[in-house]
Amino acid sequence: MVIDPAAVAYAAFDILQPEQQETLWNVAGNVGVSLEIAPVLQPGHHVGVYLDGELTDLATTASQFQLTEVFRGLHTMQAVILDNDGDVVLRSLAVTFMVQQTTVLNPNNPNAR
Repeated sequence: MVIDPAAVAYAAFDILQPEQQETLWNVAGNVGVSLEIAPVLQPGHHVGVYLDGELTDLATTASQFQLTEVFRGLHTMQAVILDNDGDVVLRSLAVTFMVQQTTVLNPNNPNAR
């Protein structure tokens, strides 16, 4: 296994939100993501996310952002730090979470009156 020397510059890189096995209700397809990155991103590095195996290169250096069009169902997310060439420098552990949508047809609807 080859370790990118830039990866050892990071002491922590984790997904804080959504949490492992968390169920998100009525998010309208928008999922807030919060990352722990320590120390801050190195020059030339930015964040990307694998959502259900598909890379979304967010080209952001922010540790908090929103993913859109994340619809009902079970999802897996893994954050990555990418260099200027788009190569992966470091991967977080993956988290699995569920997006649920309340429906009036559901007798257990938490919003039912």
